[in-house]
Amino acid sequence: MKKWNYAISSADKYPSDAMPPLAPIDWDAVNAKIEETGVKICQIITGRLNTEGLCDLMNDRPYVVDAAIDGMLQYIDIAAYVGADIVLGWAKGNIPKGGSREKYMARLAQNLQPINDYAKEQGVRINIEVINHYEVNVFTTVKELVHFLDEYPELDACYVHLDTFHMMLEEESFEAAFEAAKGRIGYFH
Repeated sequence: MKKWNYAISSADKYPSDAMPPLAPIDWDAVNAKIEETGVKICQIITGRLNTEGLCDLMNDRPYVVDAAIDGMLQYIDIAAYVGADIVLGWAKGNIPKGGSREKYMARLAQNLQPINDYAKEQGVRINIEVINHYEVNVFTTVKELVHFLDEYPELDACYVHLDTFHMMLEEESFEAAFEAAKGRIGYFH
């Protein structure tokens, strides 16, 4: 039995509500299994664009950004097909050492715009993950991400993804994080 088929068929036996993407995947077969079992895939994770593809949305090399945008659009197509949303974490990128925060945040917003617009057309939410400062240097707290979303309200398909592991390392309290993200939480685990 294929790994994804087994994972979907036996998903109710495990406490997790997420399954990491496995590639290559026959999405028609996955969708058929979803319909057969009633299991819902809630999130498609985009991290492989960065961890394996070395692509990100803040990169100084335009061809790397183009590849990241193209990859994100493909993830959105998959998410729309299976009725899920996407998580944007590592693929957003990092500000290089000595780089201007203002410049890179503006670049991120500019590069997110076509992804945002396409996601909206497809009925898919982009859940931007707040990740601890040991791993990234952008959106390490809920307040930082909410400030970015306030600054760029046109990114209206973008929401906050809260992760309890990262919250324990960065947030003053879970309550304060939830309050700061009120009305903008797209995903929580």
